[in-house]
Amino acid sequence: MVIKVKYNGEWVKIPYLSGVHGKELVTEAPKDDKQYARQNGVWTVVNIPEVDFADIYTALDTKVDKVEDKGLSTEDYLTLDKTKVNNLNEVLENAVLNTTATGSTITLDKRNLVTGTLDNVELSIPVSTTDLAGLMLPADKIKLNGIAANAEVNVNADWNAVKGDAQILNKPTLATVATSGSYNDLTNKPTIPTVDVNKKYVDNKLATKADLADYTVFDIFMKVVNGNTPSISQKDYNTLLEKIPNGFVNTLPIRDNDVYISSLFGGYNTNGNNSIWFYAQQIMGDYHYSLQMWIRQNLDVETQVNSNYLNPVADGISVFTSITNDSTDPDVKEVTIHTTGDGSKALMNDGKYRELPVYGRNMLLGSGKEITSTSYWVTDWYTAENIPVSKQVTFIIWADLGVDVTSVWLFKSGGTVSLASIAREKFIDGRASVSFAWKSGGIAENVLELYQTSPDNNTKGNITIHKVKLEYGDLSTEWVPAWEEIPDLEERYAYGVEWDTASSSPDGVRVGNMQLHRELPIQSKMRRWLLDRDGRVKEYLDNEFSWGGSYLDYAVMTEMPEHWYKLYFNGTKFRMMLSEIPLPGYKHVDKFYISTYEARMYRTDNLLCSAAGASKLSDPNSINFRGGDNTAEWDDTYRSLLGCPVTNLTIDQFRQAARKRGSGWEMYTYNAHKALFWLFAVEYATLDSQKPFNAQKDANGFAQGGLGPGPTQMTDWANFNNSNPLIPCGYTNEFGNGSGEKAYVVKNASGGTHATLMANRYRGIENPFGHIWKYTDGANIQVTTGDSGLSILWTTDDPSNFSDTSYTGYDKKGNICRTNGYAKKMLLGEDGDIVATEVGGSSSTYWCDYCYTYTRANRLQVVLVGGNAGDGSYAGLTYVHTGHTPSDAYRYIGSRLCFFPKYKSTEITTTTE
Repeated sequence: MVIKVKYNGEWVKIPYLSGVHGKELVTEAPKDDKQYARQNGVWTVVNIPEVDFADIYTALDTKVDKVEDKGLSTEDYLTLDKTKVNNLNEVLENAVLNTTATGSTITLDKRNLVTGTLDNVELSIPVSTTDLAGLMLPADKIKLNGIAANAEVNVNADWNAVKGDAQILNKPTLATVATSGSYNDLTNKPTIPTVDVNKKYVDNKLATKADLADYTVFDIFMKVVNGNTPSISQKDYNTLLEKIPNGFVNTLPIRDNDVYISSLFGGYNTNGNNSIWFYAQQIMGDYHYSLQMWIRQNLDVETQVNSNYLNPVADGISVFTSITNDSTDPDVKEVTIHTTGDGSKALMNDGKYRELPVYGRNMLLGSGKEITSTSYWVTDWYTAENIPVSKQVTFIIWADLGVDVTSVWLFKSGGTVSLASIAREKFIDGRASVSFAWKSGGIAENVLELYQTSPDNNTKGNITIHKVKLEYGDLSTEWVPAWEEIPDLEERYAYGVEWDTASSSPDGVRVGNMQLHRELPIQSKMRRWLLDRDGRVKEYLDNEFSWGGSYLDYAVMTEMPEHWYKLYFNGTKFRMMLSEIPLPGYKHVDKFYISTYEARMYRTDNLLCSAAGASKLSDPNSINFRGGDNTAEWDDTYRSLLGCPVTNLTIDQFRQAARKRGSGWEMYTYNAHKALFWLFAVEYATLDSQKPFNAQKDANGFAQGGLGPGPTQMTDWANFNNSNPLIPCGYTNEFGNGSGEKAYVVKNASGGTHATLMANRYRGIENPFGHIWKYTDGANIQVTTGDSGLSILWTTDDPSNFSDTSYTGYDKKGNICRTNGYAKKMLLGEDGDIVATEVGGSSSTYWCDYCYTYTRANRLQVVLVGGNAGDGSYAGLTYVHTGHTPSDAYRYIGSRLCFFPKYKSTEITTTTE
């Protein structure tokens, strides 16, 4: 059969292949548009679908020839099956598991069957978390194994539950008292003895109360005395250091005792040898015994027993005394004391014995109010303060007496304790006075009553009192009102700031006279002077940048004006008040001077100086005033110490170099720095001296901000110049007697910028904090080690007491913090001490400055203030370092120069070179 089909658009014929292979029958089909099929030689028109010859050829080209000896499978083989077979060219031959605490990884060996290559495939499987599914760790599996079957969570047990999850199994049987709480349900109750609660019993019990007398010192004293060999433990010694004041004969509380000890006195360092001293008296009739005891730092104990026998004579007392208890001892001495007066007064120029009180202050409130009365009892007055018993006082009265008034009498409140009387004839021109000793008793200790006497059982009295006065001493002076009654005294004459320790903010609230806050009468007197070696003023420096005179003969000093201050405490609040005039209860600060600049040294004479200039080799005397550690090879280089403050000296070397200027000259003192801080704090109403500097006043006319960060931004200081000073003295002179800050660029060897320090100035004083630490004199820290160890601050104003080895003449201020950190609380007290007692603040809260100390050695340590060039936010006016010993000398520690006119005539022994 031949089929005619269309191929490439034309009709062609496809030969019919006969049964004989290769034999074709080719016969032309009819040539028209019809399709024909021929069978048995006959052409017949048929309807056959058109076939594209190209598809046929494509099919023929892709046919699969039969392979000899092979046949087709009996299953149908699909294209999908062929695809699967083609893709199955890789197999896994090996797998390694590696598990860690954070997950697991599986490393697979994959072989490609086509290429024959072997590759490693790593699969990471994480550890499961509460948010992510993953592998379970062995620790988690152990936890699961430990949970009992059917266990549940968050079940609240109920003692009374009898079923369910809240039921407690195997409960013990409780005694009745466990649920009733009644004493009567107890079994085996103890027998409580009956106590005779008499006065002695109550007194004994009350004596142990914390709010009454503290017998700790007495108990330790008796413990030492009663030992077979007098000795003391370190713990008891530390307790005594805490309890006993310094340098005075202090009366110490004693318990009732059966060994006739009637009194105990004691003090610390009374002989300047850092020992604790006790003096106990034992009185039995006319025989007086005493025991002295010395307890030294190394815990050595020394005792000495004394005996005295008193024998009255006509004009005095004969005293037999011995250091033994044997009256036949040849060392027994007899001394007869002839007495005059009562021994409580001093001989005056007028030949009379008189006390030396502060005269003039009126102790009576309401003393200027006029009173007229015909009654026996006339009036009461309250005293401004509780007057000590036996204290001598003088009462003055200005009054008109009626014709029948015979006298006036003074009593304590209640009219039962008589104090004094004044007869009518003692009144002269309507004024009279009487001196007497104040007594205890009456209904109230601080109330004075006045009565008038007259005939007929005091019924004809008639008195008009114009004013009265009660003052200490035996002199009568003119009337003034009590200080406490001057209207709005502090509102008129004082200004200050109140802070609340319950708040972390370093900023306070201004109180007192607001106009004084604007005028700042005390701070505005801070100005620079040239002082000669005798402390005499050569000239006042206004805003001159420097002075060209001799550094040796004169010093540029900033005056700290005379003023008065008072620190108040009320709950969590405290306030510092300042006044130009003496006010009741205010403490006095004498005028003194602080060096305008950080101290320099004239090395030829080891003389401490305060001056600017001489910062170049071409300047006269520059090498003799070289600062820091005196490294000469750096002169006129980027590390030059010419013109810089001196460092690398011990505290005594600073002290002696200052005193070489003459009497009254000292190195920087702790109390001088403390006074400077409080002037700043009241001016800016903040404890944070590093607040950003702002030269403008606020809308109320008050100072705002602080002194800026100060020169505290140095980096890699040790490698740069061995931590020597960086800023030459006088760099901020452009601010004169004012305040401000100025960037100082520290250059490197190539002339580039190594660091930029913000040098600052407070009212003429350059770099009051930062740059270099400042050693201070007049403050020592006594450190003892151990869990019961203490760190105690001792201070003194008097240069004659300054010492690196003892606390003689120093005042014991209290225990300070033994932990490093930002200060949260300060010691304060009535003197406003700025040494931390508690840390926990930050650079922007509470006091905003750091506290650093050292407590691992029993020793005396000194006080450094301000911080250095690398301290950053640690630094500030209240950054106090108490970890150094007096013998330490470092390149980053300097000081300042001070002059105290008050102590100009004080004789002070100085060492020689």
